[in-house]
Parts: sequence; structure tokens; C-alpha cells
Amino acid sequence: MASDINMPSPVCLIENSKQQLVPNEEALKILSTIDQPMVVVAIVGFYRTGKSYLMNKLAGKQKDINMPSPVCLIENSKGQLVANEEALKILSTIDQPMVVVAIAGLYHTGKSYLMNKLAGKQKGFSLGFMAQSHTKGIWMWCVPHPQKPGHTLVLLDTEGLEDVQKGDNQNDCWIFTLAVLLSSTFIYNSTGTINQQAMDQLHYVTELTDLIKSKSSPEQSGVDDSANFVGFFPTFVWALRDFSLELEADGKPITADEYLEYALTLMKGSDKKSESFNKPRLCIRTFFPKRKCFVFDRPAQRKYLSKLETISEEDLSSEFVEQVEEFTSYIFSYSNVKTLSGGIIVNGPRLQSLVLAYVNAISSGELPCMENAVLTLAQIENAAAVQKAIEHYEEQMNQKVQFPTETFKELLDLHRPIESEAIEVFIKKSFKDIDQKFQKKLVEQLVAKRDAFIKKNMDVSLAHCSDLLKDIFGSLEEEVKQGTFSKPGGYYLFLQKKRELEKKYNQTTGKGLQAEEALKKYFESKDDVVETLLKTDQSLMEAAKEIEVERIKAEALEATNRALAEKQNKYELLMAEKDKSYQEHMKQLSEKMHQERVQLIAENEKIISLKLQVAIKERMEAFMLQNEATSVSHCQADLEKLAEPLSESVSSGAFPVSCGHSLYLESSKKVERGCEQVSWKGVKAKDILKSILKSQATVEKSILQTDKALTDGPESHSSQGTPMNMASKVPVCLIENVKGQLIPNQKALEILSEITQPVVVVAIVGLYRTGKSYLMNKLAGKKTGFSLGSTIQSHTNGIWMWCIPHPQKPDNTLILLDTEGLGDVEKGDNQNDCWIFALAILLSSTFVYNSMGPINQQAMDQLQYPFCDGEHQSLGMLQKLTDQIRARASTDQEDEVEDSSEFVRFFPDFVWVLRDVTLRLEADGQSLTADEYLENSLKLKQGTSEVEKNYNLPRLCIRKFFPKKKCFVFYPPTEWKKLSELENLHDDALDSDFVQQVAEFCSFIFGSSKAKALPGGIKVNGAQLGILAHTYLDAIKSGTVPCLENAVNTLAERENSIALQKATDHYSEQMDQQVRLPTDTLQELLDIHAVCEKKAIAVFMDRSFKDDQRKFQEKLVATIEERKEDFIQQNEAASLSYCQAELEKLSEPLRESISRGDFSVPGGHSLYLEARKKVEQGYEHVPRKGVKASEVFRDFLKSLITTEDCILQSDKALTDGQKAMAAEQSKKEAAEKELELMRQHQMEQEEAREAHMRTISENMVQLQRKMEMERDNLLEEQERMLDHKLKTDQSLTEKEKQIEVEPKKTESSVAAAKLLEEAQRKNEKLMEQKERSYQEHMRQLTQKTENDTIQLKGEQERTLAFKLQVHCHFCLPDSLTETTL
Repeated sequence: MASDINMPSPVCLIENSKQQLVPNEEALKILSTIDQPMVVVAIVGFYRTGKSYLMNKLAGKQKDINMPSPVCLIENSKGQLVANEEALKILSTIDQPMVVVAIAGLYHTGKSYLMNKLAGKQKGFSLGFMAQSHTKGIWMWCVPHPQKPGHTLVLLDTEGLEDVQKGDNQNDCWIFTLAVLLSSTFIYNSTGTINQQAMDQLHYVTELTDLIKSKSSPEQSGVDDSANFVGFFPTFVWALRDFSLELEADGKPITADEYLEYALTLMKGSDKKSESFNKPRLCIRTFFPKRKCFVFDRPAQRKYLSKLETISEEDLSSEFVEQVEEFTSYIFSYSNVKTLSGGIIVNGPRLQSLVLAYVNAISSGELPCMENAVLTLAQIENAAAVQKAIEHYEEQMNQKVQFPTETFKELLDLHRPIESEAIEVFIKKSFKDIDQKFQKKLVEQLVAKRDAFIKKNMDVSLAHCSDLLKDIFGSLEEEVKQGTFSKPGGYYLFLQKKRELEKKYNQTTGKGLQAEEALKKYFESKDDVVETLLKTDQSLMEAAKEIEVERIKAEALEATNRALAEKQNKYELLMAEKDKSYQEHMKQLSEKMHQERVQLIAENEKIISLKLQVAIKERMEAFMLQNEATSVSHCQADLEKLAEPLSESVSSGAFPVSCGHSLYLESSKKVERGCEQVSWKGVKAKDILKSILKSQATVEKSILQTDKALTDGPESHSSQGTPMNMASKVPVCLIENVKGQLIPNQKALEILSEITQPVVVVAIVGLYRTGKSYLMNKLAGKKTGFSLGSTIQSHTNGIWMWCIPHPQKPDNTLILLDTEGLGDVEKGDNQNDCWIFALAILLSSTFVYNSMGPINQQAMDQLQYPFCDGEHQSLGMLQKLTDQIRARASTDQEDEVEDSSEFVRFFPDFVWVLRDVTLRLEADGQSLTADEYLENSLKLKQGTSEVEKNYNLPRLCIRKFFPKKKCFVFYPPTEWKKLSELENLHDDALDSDFVQQVAEFCSFIFGSSKAKALPGGIKVNGAQLGILAHTYLDAIKSGTVPCLENAVNTLAERENSIALQKATDHYSEQMDQQVRLPTDTLQELLDIHAVCEKKAIAVFMDRSFKDDQRKFQEKLVATIEERKEDFIQQNEAASLSYCQAELEKLSEPLRESISRGDFSVPGGHSLYLEARKKVEQGYEHVPRKGVKASEVFRDFLKSLITTEDCILQSDKALTDGQKAMAAEQSKKEAAEKELELMRQHQMEQEEAREAHMRTISENMVQLQRKMEMERDNLLEEQERMLDHKLKTDQSLTEKEKQIEVEPKKTESSVAAAKLLEEAQRKNEKLMEQKERSYQEHMRQLTQKTENDTIQLKGEQERTLAFKLQVHCHFCLPDSLTETTL
């Protein structure tokens, strides 16, 4: 039956739950199956006294570790860290030294898989493949160490950091801190490359000095304190997962460790930017002097990633299997035992005490102090050591001492070596016994135990002697009672008998130390018997009795003296023993202090050596910096001068021609040869030359692609091409990033200026080496274009542009903007990244954010990118947009709150692209679409604490700034080894799901991306986009915040000026084409003017926008009026010259007749009048004389008055009456001509006034139409903003606050109503302002019309008065004329 008993481990028989003893059903069931007789052995004693050890020995078991699966060591419940009692019990049973390996990193990055491999198991720590995080708190797995017998390997798998649902950065910090404090080897697990983002994620390291104290002293300085961390901190191993780049820097291969050191290189300088860049690197270099790096390829194809626990190694990548093998081998071989300060090796109970100490400190709100934790552990361990030593002493004394001992020395001789052994037991198990507190306690307890054994020895001896005396003297006492000695001579007979028995008693052995004392006390108790016998013995004389009494007294005194001598001897032995004990304590204490001193010296030497290495390294770096600075100062100017012709050639566009790349290479070679000939270049000459050539690397690639396009394409045979055609060939740099300065590229701006179509602008932003350029090339319908990189160094710099015809919208141009990768570890300029992020948003109509893996808290924090200063590293990109961008030009504080709400009018559509996702889109057991996954990740947390606020802030920004959101999920495109050739791979070589996902993405972008528009629905063309880019860059360069309103106003100023010029030119062009000078009438000219003016105003209205004050429209009216006056003047001039020429021809015969004297005869005046009449008739028949016809003829008649007078005087045949009548007739005709001329002038003025009124009317009609359009656009925008706000509020009230009670729903509804009313009031105020502006403009135009009317009436009255004056002068007698006047 015994063979049937199978209990691999103990079970609880009686549970002690809340002071209640309850039988365990499982244990009772086991007992019920055993029908053999049972030998039950129970053990009881104080805790920490080794009871379990003895029971394990009785069970015939070594302390084999039997943990079939991990258990939770530290639970994370609602943000509170609590130690798990079950795990602590397991630790308390393991006495072996422990190698503790902890892993930390972002969630769903494969931490648990590596820990299972270290445990030698396929399964164990739970792996998660869904969007939600899996591991919570810190889990522990204790396994036998595979290479170090007698050691336990403790694996700690931590909760994934940056969980999007938790969003508690402080909680993550404590988990990270505990992993560092508890481990001897600390593994930091991350995906991808070591970029600035990865460094920023390690902000936990920079916070360790704020979260941990090494000393309990409050005056300990931070710098000295952090230097002591090296004595406590573990070995640092950085595991880079899914690493697909080539380990190469500056064209040379490097190892993973060299890559890590390369990434930890410090930035030169002492400014704030350099300090922020260097801080995490300095912390890693200082806290973890021993560092190691491993890179891991992607483990398998995507379809196998969710089955990693079950698939065989044959299905895994061979490179990955080899890398895991190297990793585990290193951990097994080089991971040290966990030790504390002083070289104290940590076992299970000690690790248990550390866990409790650290967790309790965190729970109480204090900083975990490593010294306090060690001291707490020391108190527990030293108390246990005292108990162990006392137990050992008692056990050995009980085993070796046979009570009673014959002599006191015999007892002390046994005590002495046992005491020495007990002290040794204490010394071995104790540590950090400050002021020998516990050793003194041990001495006190040993003395007490020794005295207890001495007392016991005395008591046993006394009891034994008493029993012996009763046995020996019992017969004598019986005879005394029977009266045997109550007779003469009986006293002497009694004495004889007593001496015989005393001799027998003395000859008996084993009496112990109390033999004499017991005999003395016995005799003293019988003194009355002896005295009675002495008195009753009548045979003795009185003298003899006295002698006998004296003898008895002498014997008693002698016995007393013997007892005193024995006591003195005992005291002397005790003093000697105490001195020997003291010497033994001092000896072992000195040995232990010597050992501790040696360990302390070794630790101090280690710390001093580290500090010395840092100091030497700093001095060497300072010297190298000085040397490099000297080298730079000597050779930079020369090298830049040598490279200047190359830069000028690139800027002037000398290389975008056929064979341009060859020309570029020749120019580069000239620069290199010139550099070699420069004397005393110094150590930095090659670096400077390399940086100059590197800055041209992207330009070189562009030149190469352009050269290839020009050489291979059919257009290469054409002598010229449009800029748009050139732009469609290859991308060009739109905004250059030169030494942290953003500069517009003039060539790109020229290309944009040629694009008159509306533009659809798609910009992509994300960390470098995440595949942004690949997607943009796909959108361009090309395999190559935007440059892809495959090494650890960044490739794209600045913002690159590719203009192509839109594949689905023929009347639009698609502009693709590929941005510089954020988080470049070499650049380390977060502010520069911020501006690139902001510019991408400002310039685009669709903004694509590209990230790796799932949407976790890290991804959210990246969208708060990039921890813009060292003091607020949790603040980020979207939050900083309100600091980087202003919507309005107003600087009033009141506008700042509402300013960010205006962003929705300017901001693009938001598309989040998740790359290399291997998880299933599931939540709570239900499948999700990508868009549902995004919305689920953007849910807000309830509460108003700082934790909830920090969690909700990036989500609120996304929801508020981007009303239209979309999400796409991409699986890994192919095997990792093929990723460097992605540009050349055919779709058949790619993952089919990935190809389909890319197609869906491109289809969405083509179909849903809108044209870039400004507020008011104004569509942006290429030239306007260039102006916007230039405006934003000028603002950034000047150190001000780019203002959206200012940029639009600047664009409006430029565009309205162009619109004004275009409209004016159109008017002039149309007038030139339609007007034939001179016109018959002014009305004919004004009719043409009205038609051309209407078209010009339409041209202006079509191209202009945001002419809120109508400044440019008024300029247009004034300019057209000026041009009209010019045409009127030209018309009059043309009419004048034409009429004069024609009249000169017609009057030539008349003048010739006058010259010949044909009219100097009687009746000559009549002949003259006939001839003049013929001229007048001929002049009337001349066509298209124009508006100056009458005026020219009137001047002609005036010029003939003198001649006519002469002819009249010479005509002697005429009577005076006839002459007078003829003169009056002549004057009358002249007056009639003058009157006709004045009437014509009046008609012209009336026509001009009517034309002016028509102009005003046309302007008012088109102005009213445009204002109505703007009002409609404004209302549509306001409705869209209001709708977005209402949707946001509804999502808060309906989705995320469903668990709130009804009153809160009512409050939310009231808040929504208030928001609606506030928006309505804002819209009404805006409309009232627009209406007032419109009314003011109408009032000014009406006033101007009235003024023009009054002025015209005044001119008409003056003209009429002048006509009356002329008429009266010619038609009335002089006397009547004077009276009338």
C-alpha cells in the first residue's frame, strides 16, 4: 500500500484562515485513501527555527525545487502592488543561492517567450496574442540552475509597460524599479532599433535616482547616492526584438555590443538640448557598467506567431533559434548570484524579505531604500542567527552533558567548545550587525543558557545527593527512632555508626558538585538529634561533653570552609571561563570584521574604479573634444571652401541633366582630392568631409534617379519638359533639415508654383526605419522613389515631396510628403522633430501616422512626441501642438482656450497605420475591426486625478483635433532577411495579406483624401501650398509660433494681389481686343467697358479670398476706373486726331480757293458760304469720327471767322443789311454748334454716370453673391465643428459614462446644451460681425454713390448755366442779354 502513496509535495492539512482553524478537504481525501497504520511525527517551534528543514530530512527529500509553473510574486491590483503570500512561502523554503533574472519592456514584445526559454520550457509564462495586455504584476518561476549545481535560477517576468488601457506611468515606474532592485541580471526588451524613442522609453532609468535611495541618510546627495547604485544594480542586457536592419555604421560592420555603445555615445555640448539627449545615456553608462546587447530576428512567419508556444523549432527562423541559444547560454554562464552590499549572498528567505521591504515601502508612499532593505533583512537574519546559535548550544549541551558532573570544570570544559561552535554558527549566518547588537544579545543569551545549565547541574546533584543520603543514613535514623543509642555510651556508638556511613557516602561516585553541600545540610538538619543523644548519654562527664560540643563545632566549621573554598574555586573558574568566552567572541568577531572589511574595501575599490574610469573618460573626451575643435577650426573653412563649388552646382540645378550623375561624382572626387592636399587637417578632417558628402547623399540619389529617368525614359529625346513632368519622375526635397535648421528648397517651390490645380496633400510621419517611404512609393504607383534605408543609420532628412497626377481625380494633383524619421538616435533633437511633425499636419489634407506594433501607451506617448523638454518628458507632440501652432493671430489670453478648438477647421484627416502587427484584433473575446480597435484605444478613463488626466490627454487631443479618423493594420511584409530588398521584391514574394492591406490603404487614400483647403472651403493649389510652407518656415526660423490665421492672411494678401493684377490685366486685354478707337459715341465705349469690367470682377472674385475689409476689391474698382479713364482719353485723342486729319483733307479746296482769292469778288461771301457748306456736308459723311467730331468742327469754324470777316468786307456788292444778317446768321450757326457740343458733352456725362452706377451695381451684385457663398461656407464649417463637438460630447456621455447614474446624465445633457448654446452664440456673433461688415460696406458704397450723384448733378447744373449763358449771348439783343444775365 505504501507504494500507492504519491505525494510529490506537502499539502495543507489544517488551514488557519482569519484565526479560524479549518480542515482542508483535499488533505482529508488523501488520508482517507491510506489504510496502513500511521506513524505521525509533528514538529512545533518558533518561526525561522529550521523546522521545515528537519521535516524535509525525515521525508528523505533534498530541497529540490518543484515549481511546475510560474506564480505571481507581486500582484498589481488597481494600481496597488501587493506581495503574494503563496510565492513568499515558496521563497522561504529555498536556502540555495539565487541567480535572479528579470525582464522588463513594452507589452506584447515577446518577454515571456524568452523567459520560458531560460526555464527550458515551451510553455510557462503566459504569452498573449490579442490586443489586450496579458501578464499583470511580476511573476516568478524558480527552477534549478542548469549550469550551477546547488543554485536556484529565479526568473521574473514583469507586466508589460505602457499598457494603453492602464495608462499609469507611475505604476510602470515602480514595476521597472522592482525588477532592477530584485534581479542580478536585468533584461530590457524592446522592438526594432535603438532610436531616440527607445532611449526616451528608458526614462525609467533616469527616474531611478528619484525612486530609489541607496542610503537612508537624508543628507545624502543625489550624485553621490547614484554612484553607490553600482554596488546594488544588476548586469544590464538589452534585447532588441524583430531587428531587421544591418549592423553597419559608416559603411563598416559592427557587433551588437558595439551598436549599443554607439547608441550610448554622448552629444557634445552643455546646452539644455544636449543635457536632455545625454541624460538617459549617462544613467545607463553610470548605473550599469557591465552591459550586453543581443539582436533577434523575427521568430517566424506571421501565421505562426500566435502559436509560438506549440510550434517546433523547425518552423522557426534558424537565425532566431541560434540567437536565442546564444542569449540563454550567456545568461546561464555570466549571470551572477544575487548579492547584497558586503557580498551577502541572497537565498530564498532573503529574497522574500527584500520583496516585502520594497513593496511595503512603495505602499506606504516612501522611496525604497536599499540600505534600509538590507538593514531590515539583516535584523531578521541576525535574529534568526542568534536563535540558530542558541538552539545549537542547547542541542549540543543536552547531548554532551551527563548530569550531574563530578566537577564544575568538567561542565565548563564541555561548555567552552560548544559556545565557540554557537558563536561560529551566528557569525556565519549574521551580517550587517551594526554595533554588534545581536552578538551582544547572543553573549547575554549564552551566559543565561550556561548559568541555566550550571543551575540545572547543581539542582540535579543536590537532588541526587539528597536521595543518596536518605538511602545511606536511613538505617541510622531508624535506630535512633528505636532508641538504640539512648543508653550509656550510646552517643559514641552513634558517632561510630555515623562515621562509617559518612565514609560510605564519600566513597559513592556520581554525587556531583553538591555532595558536600548536601552532606552539610543533612548533618545540620540532624544537629538536634546529636545534641539529644549527647545529653542523654549519662556515662559522659561534663568536660567530655564540652569537648565533644567543641569538636562538633569544629567539624561544622571545617565543612563550611570546604564549601567556601569550593565556591571560590567555582567563581574563579567562571571568571576564567568568561574571559575565554570573551576572547573567543573577539576572535571570531575580528575574523568576521576582517572579512567584511576586505569585502567593503573591494566594493569601495569597485566604486572608486568606476568613478575613476568615468573621470578619466570625461577628461579624455574633453581632450578629444578640444583636439577635435582645434582640428575643426583649422580645416573646416578650407574644406567648406573646397566643397562650395559642388554645393553651388547642386543649388543651381547643374546636375538634373542626362549624365548628371557622372558630373556629380567628378565634382565630389575633386573635393576629396583637394581635401587630401590640405596640410595640417587634424583628426576631424575626414569626418567633416564625410559630413559634407553625407549631407549631399540624398541629393546624389535624387540626381542618380533623375539621370536614369532622363536617360531611359522616352522623354530623354525631347529637348524640354515642363516642371510638372520633371516632378513626376522623382521626389525632391521640399524642406531641408541642415544642422537642425529647416530651410525651404527653391527648386521644390518652383515646381509647386507651376501647379495651378487643387492639390491633395498626403503626409506621413513616424519613427525612422518603420517603412514610411515604402507606403508613399506605393501611393505614387512606383517601386522606387522615396529612399528606403536598411542600416541602423537614418536616411531621409527633412521633408521630401513627390507631385504626381491624381489617379482618380483628373482635375487634382496628388502631392506626397515623406518626412524625416522621428527619434533618430544620432540627432536627438526633439524640438526639431516637433517642427517636422507640426509642418506635416499644417501642410497636409490627409495625415498618416505610421507606428510599429499595437496601439499601446507607448504609441500614445509617441503621439505626445517628443518629450519636448527634460522637465516634462511625459508631455508630447499632440499636446505640444497647442504650443507649436496658433489658430488665431490674437495674443489675448482669453483666446488661448478656444484656440485649440479652431484646429479642426485647419487640421487634416487622420490615418493611423499600424505596421508589423502580429496580434489578433480581439477584445473581451470579440473580434474588432481596425477602426473599432482605434476607437477602443481612444476611450477615456473616468476620474479627475493626475493619472486619469495624463491618460486621457493624448486621446482627447486626437478626438478633438481630428474629427475624421481611420486605422489600418499591416502584417509583416515578408521574412526579415528579405526586408533590405523590399524595393525589388515582386508582390508574389510578399505576404498576400500584406499586399491586400496595402491595396486597401491606397484605395482609401485615393478615394477619400480631399483636396487641401483653407477655412471657408478655399481649395489650395501648388503655388499656394508653396507660400504656406514658406510662411510657416519663416515663422519657425524667426522663433515665433506658426499662426494658421497669419499664414492664411499672408496667402490671401499674395493671392488677392495676384487676383487684382490678373483681373486688371484681363480688363485691359479685353478692352484692347474689343474696342476700335475711336468709337462713334462714348456710350459704345462704356458698353464695352461694362462687359469687360464684369468679366474682370468675376476673375478677381474667382481667385480672391478672405478680402474681409474689401480692400483689394476697392483697389480693383479704382484701378478699373483709372484704366477706363485712360481708354476714354485714348478714345478722345484718337477721335481728335482722326477728325482733324479728315477735316484737313475736306477743307483743303476751301483753303486753296481762299488763297487764290476766289471769294474776293462781288458775291464772294455767298460763294464762300457754299464752299464751307460743302466742307461741312463732306465732314458729316465721314464715318467713325468719334466723340471729338463736333469739337473739332467747332474749332475749324472758329479758325475761319477772321477769314470770313475779310471776305465779307471785301464783298462791296452786298448791302449793309445783308452783311449784318449774314454776320448774325454766321454767329447763330456758331452758337448752335456750341450748343450742340454742350448737349453732347452733357449726354456723355450722363452716360458716364450711368456706367459708374452700373459698375457699382455689378460690384454690389458680385460682392453680395460672394458674401453669401462665404456665409454658407462659414455656416457649413461652424455646423461641422459643432457636430464634431456634439459627437465628442455624445461619445463621452453615451459610451463612456453609461455606468454613471441618471443625475450625471442630466448634468452631461445640460453641459451639452450649454456647449450648443455657446457655439450658437459664437456663430450668431460671427454672423452679426459679418452682417455689420456687409452693412458698413453697403453704407460706404451708398454714400459714395450719393456723393458721386451730387457731384454729377452739380456738374450738370454748371453745364446748363453755361449753355444758357451761351444761348443768350448769341440769340438775344445785347441789352436784353445783359438784363437776362
